[in-house]
Amino acid sequence: MGAALVFPSFASHLPSMRHLRVALVTWLLAALGVVLGAAAGDFFGRQGLLFGATILGTLAVLVSIHLVVERGWLDPKRRRGASIGGFVGLAFGCTLALMNIDSPPLALLALALVGGGVLLGAGTNAVR
Repeated sequence: MGAALVFPSFASHLPSMRHLRVALVTWLLAALGVVLGAAAGDFFGRQGLLFGATILGTLAVLVSIHLVVERGWLDPKRRRGASIGGFVGLAFGCTLALMNIDSPPLALLALALVGGGVLLGAGTNAVR
């Protein structure tokens, strides 16, 4: 017997795989952008590290949203809201990542806020 038969209301509140794939793609691409930007900017010192992570992280959020829209996973009309939500998630995620810079796994986990921000910013029924 599955959980849906025993707890039907519980199963209806679980996020779908469609939401999960959008969140994972945006999270992974944003994290990759932040890491590459930080590595490139580290050559110029601490300020360069922050600048590089911010610029490439922002570009990675835009690229990830473009990718999920082009794949048909996100409604194109919700692109602006998804971008704003992704940028807010990136801002909070980068702040938490800087607070946990000595622990890279926690820093990467903090950037999961980008995926959540994209989903919240896009709104309900935006994921296809």
